[in-house]
Order: sequence, then C-alpha cells, then structure tokens
Amino acid sequence: MNSLVVVESPAKSVTISRYLNEKFSRNSFKILATGGHIYESNKVDIEDEFKLNYELIPKKKKAVDQIIKEMRSADSLYLATDPDREGEAIAEHVRDVLDSRGVLKGKKVHRVVFYEVTREAVLNSIENPGSVSENLVQAQQSRDALDWLVGFNLSPLLIRKLRTQSLSAGRVQSPALRLIVERQREVERFVPQEYWSIAAEISKPGVAGDPVVAQLTHLDGKKLEKFAIGDKESVDAAIELIDDSLQMANRHLTVAAIKKKRRSRRPPAPFKTSTFVQSASQRLRKSASEVTRIAQKLYEGLEIDGVLTGLITYTRTDSLTLSNSATRQIRDLIGKKFGADYLPKSARLYKTKSKVAQEAHEAIRPTNVFLTPENVRPSLSRDQFLIYELIWRRAVASQMNDALFDDVSVDLEVGNHIFRTSGSTLVSAGWLTVANPKTANSNESEKERSLPPFFEGEQVAVHAIKPEQHVTQPPPRYNTGSLVKQLEEYGIGRPSTWPTIITKLVNRNYVRFQEQNFYAQSLGCMVVDYLNQHFSLYVDYAFTGKIEHKLDEIAQGERNRLNLLDEFWTEFSSHLKSKLDAPGFEVLLGSDPTTGRDLLVRVRQGGSFLQLGRRTDEEKPQFRPLPKDQDPSVVTLEQAIDLFRLPSLPRKLTEQTRNGQAVEIKSGRYGNYFTCTDEHGKAENYTLDGTYDPHKVTIDEIEKILALPKLPRSLGSTDEFAEIVANRGRFGPYLSVTRTSGEKFNTSIGKQENPTTITLEKALEIIKNAKQKPGARTRSVLKSFESEKIQILDGRYGPYVSDGKINASVPAHLNAADLDLQTCKQLLLDKKQKAGTRKRPARKTRKRSA
Repeated sequence: MNSLVVVESPAKSVTISRYLNEKFSRNSFKILATGGHIYESNKVDIEDEFKLNYELIPKKKKAVDQIIKEMRSADSLYLATDPDREGEAIAEHVRDVLDSRGVLKGKKVHRVVFYEVTREAVLNSIENPGSVSENLVQAQQSRDALDWLVGFNLSPLLIRKLRTQSLSAGRVQSPALRLIVERQREVERFVPQEYWSIAAEISKPGVAGDPVVAQLTHLDGKKLEKFAIGDKESVDAAIELIDDSLQMANRHLTVAAIKKKRRSRRPPAPFKTSTFVQSASQRLRKSASEVTRIAQKLYEGLEIDGVLTGLITYTRTDSLTLSNSATRQIRDLIGKKFGADYLPKSARLYKTKSKVAQEAHEAIRPTNVFLTPENVRPSLSRDQFLIYELIWRRAVASQMNDALFDDVSVDLEVGNHIFRTSGSTLVSAGWLTVANPKTANSNESEKERSLPPFFEGEQVAVHAIKPEQHVTQPPPRYNTGSLVKQLEEYGIGRPSTWPTIITKLVNRNYVRFQEQNFYAQSLGCMVVDYLNQHFSLYVDYAFTGKIEHKLDEIAQGERNRLNLLDEFWTEFSSHLKSKLDAPGFEVLLGSDPTTGRDLLVRVRQGGSFLQLGRRTDEEKPQFRPLPKDQDPSVVTLEQAIDLFRLPSLPRKLTEQTRNGQAVEIKSGRYGNYFTCTDEHGKAENYTLDGTYDPHKVTIDEIEKILALPKLPRSLGSTDEFAEIVANRGRFGPYLSVTRTSGEKFNTSIGKQENPTTITLEKALEIIKNAKQKPGARTRSVLKSFESEKIQILDGRYGPYVSDGKINASVPAHLNAADLDLQTCKQLLLDKKQKAGTRKRPARKTRKRSA
C-alpha cells in the first residue's frame, strides 16, 4: 500500500511521518504539507447561489504541484488538515484540485482528524478514518462569502466617503474596532471623582508586629458608602467626631463582633482558546497571534530528548471538556506527585456556557501530563516553556481539591462609630500548590493576612486615626486578553479568527498597540463614526453575534446556507444602495461666531482637518490640519475657533538664518516641515517634529535644528550588529540595522525619540524591545555556520536556510538539525537558480459552491 497524507504544517508532517513509519512499513506513507490555504476567493457569484470563485494562491503552486505528483503514484489519500472549519475547507480544496487533475479516479479519499499530535492519536485516526464534513465546509465557505459581501462592497464606499485609500470594513473586524474606539472615548470622557477613607491603627498589648489597620464603616450610626466622604472638609469633620468619642473612651475601641467563616475556592477550568490567549498574552506580554503561533509549535511537535513530540492538544477550541483518559492520567499524577489529600473523590467536570461549543473537542491540555515543565525545559525556548508551563499547571490544577481559607472579620466600635478589620489564613492550598491565582487567570487575588486573636468585649488601643485620599480611575483600555474576552462574550468571531481580527486592525493603522494596550488612531475613530452613522446595524454587537450563531447552525446541519446568505444580502445590498449618494464624512461643530460660517471636521488621505466655511459660500473655505492621533469626535467648537485664530501655514519668518537663508514653515502630507532658501534660490527641506509648534517656532529654534547632524546618521556597531543607522522616513523616524550576518531590518524608534540625537545605547534598547512587539517576526536559530554566515532558522512554515539574502526551505524529508554546511549551500544555490528562471504562474480560477 502506498498512501499520501496531506497536512497543513511542514513541522507537523515530520512528527506524523515518524509515527507512521514506526507502525507501518517504511515509505508506505508520504506526508506533504500545504502551508495553509491553497485557494483564495476572488468573487461571490450572487446570481448563482452565492458560489465562491476560487483561484490558486500563486505561492502555493509548488506545494500543490508536489501533492499532485505524489498522488499520481499513491493508492489512497488521507486529508489530515487541522480539526476546525478552516482545516475542513483546506481538505475540501485539496480534494477538489486533485480531482480536477484526474489523479483521484478509483482511489480512496479519507478525512482523518486528531486533536493532539501523539503516536496514539495519529495511528487511531489513520486506522479509523472518516470523510470530509460538508456541513463544516459550507459553514466556512458561508462565512467567507459573508465576509466578501461585506468587505468588497462596503470598503469601496468607505474609501470614497472618507477620501482615503486602503480603507477596509469587515463583518467582524468593524465591531471589534468599535469596541476599542468606544472604550477609548470612555477613558477620555472620564471625570475623576475624589473620595476619602479613614482608618484606625490599633494594637494589642504583648502582640508583636505591625499595627492592625481597621477601616471606618459606620460614622455616627450611618453606614458609609464609597463617596460618602468626598472632600477634605468632610474628612476633618468626621475625624473630629471620632476624636470626641475616642477621648471619652480613653482612646480605645471595643470589640463588638467577630465573624469567622471557612471559605473554599474552586480551581479554574482548563484552558479554551479565549482564556488561554488572555493568560498567555498577559504573562508573555505578547499579542494574540504571537502566543497562538508559539502554542501551535507545541501542538505540532518539538524534539524532546531526541524524539519529535506533540506536547499539547489543539489550541483552537471553545470546549472545557477533558477526555476520560486525560482525566485519569492527571489524577494519577496528582496522587503520585502531591498525595491523596490533593485529589477529589471524583473527577471534576467542566462544561462551557456556550450553546454552540464543540464539546467533541477537548480543552487545551498537555498530551502527556507526566512530561512536567521541568522535564521539557532544556528542549524549549523561553517563550515555549512559559506557555507549556501555563497550560500544564492549569490542566493539573483543574483536577485538584479546592483551596481552603479561614476568613475572620472583627468589628470595633467607639460611640456610634464602627471600624472593621479582616484577615485570611490559608488552611489547605489545594490547587494553589500548582497554579497560583495570577497564572491561573483568576480575578481574585489571595493575600494572606493573619489577625491576632480578638475577644468580644475587649478593649484595644488606638495609635492613630489616618485619613487617605482616593481618586476614581477610568476603565482600563483593552489589551489583547480583555479584547478577546469581550469578543467572546458578544459572540463576535471564533477561536480561529480572533488573532486575525486583531492583526488586521493594527496593520490597517486603525489602532496601535502600545504598552500592551490598544489605542484607537484617528483613522480608526473616523471609520467607526461613519459606520455608526450609516451602517449601525452591521457594527452592532448583538447583530454580529447572531450571524455567528447562525453560521454555527450551518456547521451543525441545522440551517440552510442559501437562506442565510440571501436574507443577509437582500437587506445589506438595499441599505448599501441607499447610501451611495450620501454626503462624505464630516462632523459639523457649529458656526464661527465672527463670520457665521460652518465649522466642520473633515477627512482626507487618513488625516482629519478643520474646515471653516463650505465650498458653496462666496468666500473660499479655510483649512487647519489636526494632529494624526486626534479623535475627530472630541474636537470642540471652542478648540476649532482657537486654531483658526493662529497664523495660517505656510508662514514666512521675518528673520533669516546666520548664513542669510530665508525660512518658511509649511505643512505637508507627512507633517510639518520648513524650507531654507539661499540667495541663489536653492531650497532644502527639513522636518519639523512634534516638539515644535509650527505657528510659534522662532529663528533661534530653527538654528538649533540646522545644527543637528544630518540624516541618515550612523550610530556605530556592536558584536551583533555591523551598523546601526538612524533616519527619518515616510512613516516617521526609524533605525536601519545590519547584522554581522548580513541580515537587514528596520524598526521604528517612535515619536518620543529624535533620530538626530538618539544614542547607540538607546538604539540597542529599542531594537531589543522591538523583538517583543506584536507583529515582529522572530526566528529561532536551529543551527549556525558562522564562518560562512549561513543559518538554519525555524520559520512560520517550517525550517529554512538563509545567508541573509536568499532563503531556501528545508525539504520535509530532511531533518534541519542534521544538515551540514555543504547541503545548506546546495539548497541556497538551487533556490538562487530557480529564482533566476522563475516565471509568474498562470492564474487558475475555479468556481465551486459555497
């Protein structure tokens, strides 16, 4: 028997190949990878049952040709793509392209699914194959069709109405953007409120240690709410009342009541995709796409003690279920490693609240719980270890006993005033032995604070009465974890789509990711405002969630795809047509009190600006640019009036530079700048960064800018970097870095740094931090030949060889770690020769039913 197995990931193919070759006769199975989707949709045929027109992705032609070639000599086909909707669609596309080439005739086609890349799971799936699920394929293609109908019809209208190229709107992308924009506006509108608390420091004779702090809960017989004491005057009045009572009681409080309670805290459920992304992003300070990419490598398999091993189960899941065998294994480990006191009488069962969760899947867990984090640490990178440890601890903790605490609260009174102090003592750590509250992603933190023994009626001395001022804080901006949590609560997107949604928002410059938080850019704010004004239903959170639920019903065979698509398109297209003649985006602020003309915020090429007057007025309109990060919805009429009172640009300075150059301040497409013109009319432009006000900058400040070093400016070199150059480009100041290996890359230095003054030390710090940013592509080095400056790197689609200029993939039948220098050179030479003779492949278009 000769069979072909098709998977998505080249890395996974190596692991699967080893398991199959060990079980069956060698070379009876050939494993090839697609590297993801092989088709992309370029149109939806609305008139023909919403069929998607697919075309082969040009860069996948080589992989597809190899699959076709191997299938010609194979007896059967096993489609082993990932166990989700996207994987099901890829399996269908592979079958389709092979069938269209006539290489499947008379041959068996199997669909195999496994949720962990272990020997047992792979062999069991091969021995018990199924077929491609048409329901899952239709659900994925219906989602693709809906996304196409929205994106490719709404985006052109958005570009026209906002007069900005490269804009896009999406069925799930736009509601996610709305979440970030609305939270940012909530933060910006927030008005802090002052409030005070009052505490008594008390102690008991003969008890060593710090004084016990008790908080005032009742003042003059009335229970204090949070804002009851709102200013210093109220604090002084309250303390005066308390002092009067304390004087009468010889500055003692009386213990009025003692409450004791045994409290248990259950372990959290094992990870599903959303909770994993929240915890991993917080722990590693990385984006959703980065932590899922790292977890994918753990799933596909890494070399542990010389053996390729899949370490965790599939990470795209909304299930909290653990298989019976996994539960038994975890309970076995708990009994052996921690003892019977940590083991519940029966296994804990967890069930998600979602009605559409795929309970056939498992929660994310280690494939072999006896491979502890300590066992595998030498074989993993830092990030891989942290994620594996997180998953391992969470899964083990989920099957352990509750943590037990003794809580004590003591009420102490004087006159009509009551103070309360409380403490908590850990009685039994239970699951906290394995996973502390932070890594277990719990909102509740346990801080043990033991109290000395108190007895009702006893007197305790008061050392001091201390007031403390507090100010309310705005709601936190969304970070990766909290955004995914909110998307899940609204039912927007699914586990496989959340990282992609977030990446699109950043890549479109709708939001920026800074200090682990999302900040809405001006462009993103304007897109949300326009969509809210004209397409409010299609960015409504509940509506988007309902559509996702209907797509889930298609996947379960409970809903007809044509009914959903037809119903959606009929309403959406009608609404779209009604907006074709609507005016472009603008915000009317009011009327200028001096001229009576309209003051508006308008947009062009991604930037917003103020406009005084309309083009239909007798007098021409006047314009003023707004900062790039300015949210147009928060500009006030007063701010606009003040901006128009400033001198307009271009602005000529009355004084000249020391060498007689005339200076003119201007505003251009990429920001403010100034022009120096000499007596011969030769002009030179210089950037005027955001630290200078273009309406107020002086000739002395211009002289200081001219005295700075010219760009590009070399900062020097280190052992790792051959040269680091500071420069300013279209998108702001940046560093151009050349490694000693010859590899080159650029990284932004941000608005806070000046490329003319930045030091080498600061540049190195920026380069180091840039590696941790979302979207930064990091490649771990598997092997290095320093003398030839050739490296074997671990890439997104598998290992490859690089000399800094040419990248050559390592063939699936070769082990990257075993390659010698000569083989690496040959791979690079082959790639170079192919690149020189490569012709653009003909575009192949296929139409198939969605």
